[in-house]
Amino acid sequence: MMLKFNNPEIGGSLSHSPPPLPTPDHMLSFTPRRGVSSVVERLLYTQRVAGSKPAPRTNPLPRLGALLALAESNTMFFGKRKRVLLLDDDPSMQRLVAKLLSREGFKVDVFLTGRQAIDAVGKASYDVLLLDLMMPHEGGMTVIRHLRTKNPAMLKRSILFTASPDSLIGALSGEVPTVVQKPFEPQRLVDAVRKMSQS
Repeated sequence: MMLKFNNPEIGGSLSHSPPPLPTPDHMLSFTPRRGVSSVVERLLYTQRVAGSKPAPRTNPLPRLGALLALAESNTMFFGKRKRVLLLDDDPSMQRLVAKLLSREGFKVDVFLTGRQAIDAVGKASYDVLLLDLMMPHEGGMTVIRHLRTKNPAMLKRSILFTASPDSLIGALSGEVPTVVQKPFEPQRLVDAVRKMSQS
């Protein structure tokens, strides 16, 4: 602001500007660079002036992992997911069945050969075995022969999931009571797996 005084004794006018008012520290001008970094710089500048420190950023993944582990193990509130072993050498069939059963709440482990399936049965507990018989090497018959001598109870928890001839299926019907033939209806497979997992 400019103040102007008329003084006839000195024959002219006198202009006077008052001294600038002191500016508080938090009102100092700040010209950040453009872009996303400018927002960060302005935030850090404001926090420095205010005397505060940025809140530490926390990683939510360990906490989420702990919650998922709790849900997996706490059968009282969440229940235990039923575990299914799928033996099939067709990748597209593997993906289809695994996705279908996973949506229904099952945990699905997929194997390509009968030997892999046998090793898995020896290491983990399965509620249902889905066995394809029509495989070029070590298919469902390899698993069935192994279970006959090593774990006969698991034969009763097996489902023949196959396009094999009726004659072969009939020969195994006394040992493996449930059959889902390919091509299959999705609901038929889900119902068979659910019924077997609850038996």
